[in-house]
Amino acid sequence: MLKHLAAGSCILLLCAGVAAAQSSPLSAAAQAKRQRTDAVIGSASDKIKSLDEPTMRVFLRLRAAKFLWAEKTPEASQAAESLAVEALADLQEHADAIPGLYSNLFRRELLAALQVRAPELAARLVKKYGLESASHSFETAYELLGSADGASKAVEIMRRNIGGNARVADSSLNFFLSRLDETRPEEVNRLLADLLGAMERAPASYPVTYLFGIANKYLYREATPAELKGRFLGLLIRVSANTAALPPEEQILAYNLLRANMAAVQRLLPTLYAQAGAQVETLASMQPRQARERETPDDNIRRSSDPLEQMISEAEGAKDERLRREYLSRAAQRALDSDRLMLAVEMIMKIRTEGERDEQYFVPHRDQFLSEVVRKAVAKKDYDMASKAVSNLRDPLRRALGLQWVASSYHETGDVVRAREMLHDATKLAESADDDSRKVVALLQLAALYVRIDETRVLPTTQSAVKIINALPSPKPEEKSGAESRHKHVEMLMQLAYVLLPTFQRLSRQDEAGTFALAESIRRADLRAAAALGASMGVPVPDSGRAARPAKAN
Repeated sequence: MLKHLAAGSCILLLCAGVAAAQSSPLSAAAQAKRQRTDAVIGSASDKIKSLDEPTMRVFLRLRAAKFLWAEKTPEASQAAESLAVEALADLQEHADAIPGLYSNLFRRELLAALQVRAPELAARLVKKYGLESASHSFETAYELLGSADGASKAVEIMRRNIGGNARVADSSLNFFLSRLDETRPEEVNRLLADLLGAMERAPASYPVTYLFGIANKYLYREATPAELKGRFLGLLIRVSANTAALPPEEQILAYNLLRANMAAVQRLLPTLYAQAGAQVETLASMQPRQARERETPDDNIRRSSDPLEQMISEAEGAKDERLRREYLSRAAQRALDSDRLMLAVEMIMKIRTEGERDEQYFVPHRDQFLSEVVRKAVAKKDYDMASKAVSNLRDPLRRALGLQWVASSYHETGDVVRAREMLHDATKLAESADDDSRKVVALLQLAALYVRIDETRVLPTTQSAVKIINALPSPKPEEKSGAESRHKHVEMLMQLAYVLLPTFQRLSRQDEAGTFALAESIRRADLRAAAALGASMGVPVPDSGRAARPAKAN
């Protein structure tokens, strides 16, 4: 009997040992995740409260809250709500000290996150601070679109705004509809119908400039039903009927829109065709000479079976340098949109600049365009094209960024040697730039990519960035009080914070102890707090069934 009991006990102990061994990795993962949550909460509560700059306090609390909500544990969610409450209170109390751009951005992010994650708390805070209009603004709706479960609320907010005749800026609406088209395309036409209904009820509230902004995106969209296009054209004819009362800029826009769409008017609104034609004739007599000069080239482009080639032809034949630039720019953009990347580069590089003013205006624009060419070329794995576009970039830091994209793509295809070559070239370019905040951003982005491509370069590259941060001049007391100087100071802090946090988060996953030590070496308290929070967010959690990866020695 004792033998049987002993045998049974051994079996039970063996089973318990097997069960413990099977559950141990899961427990380790849960424990590591709890440690990460505690680290984030500790960084957020201990370091942020002591910071002098309210913009940074709100930013870091907001980022910590959103991270903790994503952890999806009761403890993390509770801490996230507390941080969001503190951030909103700080934002309201120090609204005058936070630049408007960041104040509006953070408020809508907070309200959107709260509406998705803690709707009852959001309602109480909205009432407490009188934020009803902000919680139902376009900005908050746009922010909600970024959340998987926030799209429905975003559409509700926009429909309510449009239905209440709250005119949403055409550029803002275009941004919203473009984003919505990516996630909920079936809702786009419903919102367009709502908008047309609002415009039909109060056409005087929607000038031609507004219609032009919407038309550029949705009048020519294949997915827009003919019925909606007809309603839009009817509105255009209606609001431009009193041609003499239109401001000069609206006369030009109305003329161009009506001329370009007369065939559509004849097809969709035959009873209004004669009226529209008469309005075009009247508006034609009001056009300035420069506008009339464009009519024949624009008509040629519109009627051409190959509008891109026709744009190039019009540019080459233009006697006016201004028109030549315009058609070359349009041809470059159309070539980019149609993935004719070599032609896009050729067209943008044909645009001549004359004098310092031209250089200051056009060179950044050209660099931005060429950067988009690099992005597309990398996506297509067309490295020769990407290299050609990179070589034409004037700004060394933009060239460095372009080479980073190429390096990352090489790494994804398994060509580690080429990836390292590109990344080393990018580093040389970044190191050649002046020691300022832009260079810090470039070096930190390089360090984050080195984590995947060449770990031996991570530490020296990050140390170089920290060294520059520590050498950046601190603002004098009188500079902190001046509106313009304070704005520049906050802009610099935020530029660095936005890259410090994700970079140190990525570095911490590879070398937890070393990353925390590096964060603590940053002398400026606000930037040190951003780096430490990022490091806390990156505390590694093992996958189920695998032991946690030990931290490397510093």
